Amino acid sequence: YSNTNYVILGKVAVAVGGEPLHRLLRERFFDPLGMTDTVYQPAELPPDDAAHGHWARLGGGHIDHTRGAEVVPFMAAVSVANAAGAIASTPRDLVVWADALYGGGSLSRDSRREMKTILPEGTYGLGTDVATFAGHQGFGHRGGLRGFEASMWYFPREGFSVALLSNQGNWLTDKPMKKIVKAVLGKG
Repeated sequence: YSNTNYVILGKVAVAVGGEPLHRLLRERFFDPLGMTDTVYQPAELPPDDAAHGHWARLGGGHIDHTRGAEVVPFMAAVSVANAAGAIASTPRDLVVWADALYGGGSLSRDSRREMKTILPEGTYGLGTDVATFAGHQGFGHRGGLRGFEASMWYFPREGFSVALLSNQGNWLTDKPMKKIVKAVLGKG
């Protein structure tokens, strides 16, 4: 897994698709899946009331990284992230995405199998990790971008997805994810 690979993949998609990446994502995935609260920044802007990203301050407290930025967390972070993380979304839309990506509908069966092949043990598949929460194995990904943390998991045996977002950077999502999965699915 490498963010650079996703930036390159985004450039390949634009070259092959002949349109800007935000249009390709919207036409192929966001609109057909009903992901109405998902945008590819900076070509598309999040709503004015989007959460601001916060980062821990030395000595305590947090600093608002977003401040008056039109994109979240701010332009420098979005432009560097590019196709590897310039998408702003909501938990609802991420659950829709996880269901389509891992459960079927977005990729062929062979592509999903290849994406979920984790070799060598303990590393990523193709942009996918595997983890166990409260005894339930899920496929998904954790990530963060200056003041934000995200965790999205699909549990194939249960046909269930969970997305957890935080606007507090450096906040580990695994413990609360375990509690959510245990509360909804019980101990596996």
